[in-house]
Amino acid sequence: MFYFFLSIFFFFFFKQKTAYEMLRSLVGSEMCIRDSNMSQNNLGELKGRGYSGGSACIELNNFEPSAAELFYRPAAATAASTSDPAARMRLARWPNVGSVMAPSSGDWAGLVGVWNQTVKVGGVVTGQLEAWAKERDGWMHGLWTWNWADSHRPVLAVNPSLQTVDLGEDDINRDVSPIKPASSGSQGGHVYVYNYRSELDSPGEYFINREKATLELMPPANLTNGTYHVSRLQSVIVATGAHNVTFHGVEIRYARGVGVVVEGCNGFVLDGCTIADHGMMGLNISGGSQSGIMNSDVSENGDTGVALFGGDRVNLVPSRHFAANCTLHHNSRWIMNYAPSVFMGGVGQTVDGCEIYAGPQIGVFMQGNDHTLSHSQLHHLGQQCSDCGAFYAGREWTYRGNLISNTIFSSLDSIWGSPPSAVYLDDQLSSVAVDRCTFDHVAGFLMELGGGRNNRFTRNQVLGNASMHFDARGGLGSKCVPGIVSNFLSRVPYQSGAWLKYPDLSNILDDDPCTPKYNVISDNVLCQGASEFSGLDRSQIESWGSTMENNTAHATCS
Repeated sequence: MFYFFLSIFFFFFFKQKTAYEMLRSLVGSEMCIRDSNMSQNNLGELKGRGYSGGSACIELNNFEPSAAELFYRPAAATAASTSDPAARMRLARWPNVGSVMAPSSGDWAGLVGVWNQTVKVGGVVTGQLEAWAKERDGWMHGLWTWNWADSHRPVLAVNPSLQTVDLGEDDINRDVSPIKPASSGSQGGHVYVYNYRSELDSPGEYFINREKATLELMPPANLTNGTYHVSRLQSVIVATGAHNVTFHGVEIRYARGVGVVVEGCNGFVLDGCTIADHGMMGLNISGGSQSGIMNSDVSENGDTGVALFGGDRVNLVPSRHFAANCTLHHNSRWIMNYAPSVFMGGVGQTVDGCEIYAGPQIGVFMQGNDHTLSHSQLHHLGQQCSDCGAFYAGREWTYRGNLISNTIFSSLDSIWGSPPSAVYLDDQLSSVAVDRCTFDHVAGFLMELGGGRNNRFTRNQVLGNASMHFDARGGLGSKCVPGIVSNFLSRVPYQSGAWLKYPDLSNILDDDPCTPKYNVISDNVLCQGASEFSGLDRSQIESWGSTMENNTAHATCS
């Protein structure tokens, strides 16, 4: 039996105060004691959570906290260090994970038979099924229908003789059913099972017996003399209505829910901090103004790394929240899809000088107006998805005035064989400018322009592959069926006031609304083997009222 130690945390709560400053310190992980009060009553429950239906990950009540989790802290770690993904602990599971650093399709099993919510999992032997049948509270995480929509389902029963597993419901109401068997060339049908003691057989795995309040583990490989920590708090820091608060060099870890909650604050800043190992989001900033995170590391969180939301969309008043000079990586441990490393919502958020990498799906997810992503690097994203992008926004005519500039996209690939796009503008998303960026041998589309308007791809440097996708998926002329996209017009006064600054929006319903007009692809430089934009038909683009011109090819890049 392995004894384990629990971290006791400082809980910071700020409300309607001004001018706080917390200097360099370590929150939690230097204070480790045996906790005799930990029992089955406060270990939490595993729940059927998952993909958010493509909506913003900003409402805290949309994400229930994780159950208690075990984390390992290497002995050499310091308050200023970043997290080591190789030290990640996992609930006992099958198939085992080959490497956190390099995901593979072998981390998943394929469904070989499906009968409603009864499934047969490929590669499972009878002895495993017999062991599962004797245990309770087993779970299955799946990409059930699409490789861009995941959820967790409880295992209700296991039938070893039939080699089947009966699954319960998840908390998701779209895009995760019907469950499909895995098939070459199609999406869905990928799963792994977890929370079975019988699968405790690989370094870095653990199992919690919630009835007995005991924990068993296999230590991470090649790591010794560290400390173990079990999450307990709902959040570590909660700030409501605070002003001019700064945390310097603080390490914030091990909440079951959101690590840091900042609501309605002005000038709340985390500088040189580590926000890691939380059950759900790392940092959620909503409302207020000019709050953010800088010079910090955000990693190993259960879903979104940093969520920035605020401003007034009716009057286009920005909140000016920010993430600057940060590294954001290895997030989305529990929820893989539409749980990005950074979310920008509302009006006027900025992500600048950040390195964003190692994510199963989206690196930056944007909703709203007048946001900026600049001077950043996005790489090794979209690693476990299909039909996805390192940057993603979708389904809105009124998300206007957004800019991606001076940003490098590289090393984007997926274990499912279909590489992600660098920039994905889905389902008539309009008015994103991609300017002065570098696309370094991007295997998928540089940009997927899915029928939107007023988008710009200009003055970019393209190395190697120069594949793009541009369509009129909204329908043309009499075939136009605006649907959801046009319904969103009613949310904002798009024909008056501050909204008149956006060209071609006020009269959109009288201007062939579903035709992808006013897009510009120009003044780009293609080099190192890229000679032209493949997948684009210039004459067709011009027939839609968009422009493609002055794109040049060179043998080498300047």
